[in-house]
Amino acid sequence: MKIKKKAFTLIEIIVAITITSMVLISIVQIFIFSWMFAKKIDSSRMMQENIKNFTEIIAEDVRNNWIDLTNTGSKETLKTWTWTNKTEYYLSNNSWSLIKVSDYSYCKDIKKESCFLVRKKGSEVEPLINSHIAFENLNFDISWNGKDIPKVTMNFTIRPAIKKWLSSKKVKKAKIIMQTTFSERLYRYKKK
Repeated sequence: MKIKKKAFTLIEIIVAITITSMVLISIVQIFIFSWMFAKKIDSSRMMQENIKNFTEIIAEDVRNNWIDLTNTGSKETLKTWTWTNKTEYYLSNNSWSLIKVSDYSYCKDIKKESCFLVRKKGSEVEPLINSHIAFENLNFDISWNGKDIPKVTMNFTIRPAIKKWLSSKKVKKAKIIMQTTFSERLYRYKKK
């Protein structure tokens, strides 16, 4: 009488382990790719939100106040003024300091501390971006021909700040180079 064995052979076990490991590796790769893609999208969203926020702040300041036309030679600082106070916008290597960055090679080195867009209003200093974002350069070009409305053209390069989940290679790829123009309100010039 023959006894039927109901055990797996060694080859069946090896085949089953191979198939299971291939399926698990595929699932893990899909998960890692999805996680990295979500972080890239999140980083892009943060940069776009920051751009929207600080450009709205600067545009509102330029529209409601006067552009300091005596500052047209300085391309790294924008100054606006009212009868009561003066506001300055510039890059700083510290989010709460008055240390202006004039050498943009400092900002382009992604291993160093980030460069922040800072607003100084009177004696109060505040960063206009969060710590997830870093500037590489910033240029304000003030144009006025004496007849038309004064305009400020802002050129900048912004990138994500280095974080644990974002490599320096991906930071270099995620740069946004942008230019936008603001002008004072038109009604000031129509009254004349």
